[in-house]
Amino acid sequence: MSEDPTSVNRDFADALKMEVSGLTPQKEAQLKEYTVIVKGSIEKQLGKYFGPDTLNKVKGLEDRVISFESKDNFSEYLRLFWGTDREQKIEGIHGIHTPVEMGDLAVIQPMEEYSTEHKEEVERLAGIWKVSKDEAKKNFERIEFRNTLVHEILHAYQDDHLPPFFIECAIPYYVTDVMHDTNDGTIRYYKWDERIAFYMELIRTYGDNIHRLFFGSNQDIRLKAKVFAAFIPSILKEIFPKGLPSEEKRA
Repeated sequence: MSEDPTSVNRDFADALKMEVSGLTPQKEAQLKEYTVIVKGSIEKQLGKYFGPDTLNKVKGLEDRVISFESKDNFSEYLRLFWGTDREQKIEGIHGIHTPVEMGDLAVIQPMEEYSTEHKEEVERLAGIWKVSKDEAKKNFERIEFRNTLVHEILHAYQDDHLPPFFIECAIPYYVTDVMHDTNDGTIRYYKWDERIAFYMELIRTYGDNIHRLFFGSNQDIRLKAKVFAAFIPSILKEIFPKGLPSEEKRA
């Protein structure tokens, strides 16, 4: 009898968590609980567009989401999993979607790193929300952390054979939908509005086939050719002026 791959995935993730995560059991349980909520939202809203293998890909994903108590824990993960040179290349990235042989991992930066990197934004939001800087910091960290988590979870649902420019144009659109459904706030990242607007234009042109393309239930070669051809150089420059997100400070 072959070994249950879900069990292997969970064992591998558990080993990583024990080695480098540093999260308390309570925080680990909260992370898993929210991941289950996000999966439920994605599947409720978008499940009708899934490919035949989508649900198998994400089975047990809540056991393969890893976060960290501190930046030191995150750095240790990078050292162990990627090698010492990898840390320099992805400094500032909040989340990493890692397809490994045994299944996807979603790896999320420690929560406090978000407000540390965006002190001016936290101060601005404190004024808008009319709360103290400490309260704004907590709210910002929560929203940013959950945005990043939803972003990386969605990567596990995607058709992995699509070009990065299409995937990273689609992800902000779906993140916004899921965060709205789970009653969480959203923070607009650099050029997200432009990416969402262009993705919505594709949906207006091709309808639900765009969703089916993203989630892998439509493999029409002619449709793919038309959709991908819409990403002409001027559009790519407009929505990804710093290069694709793998080249920005986000993955």
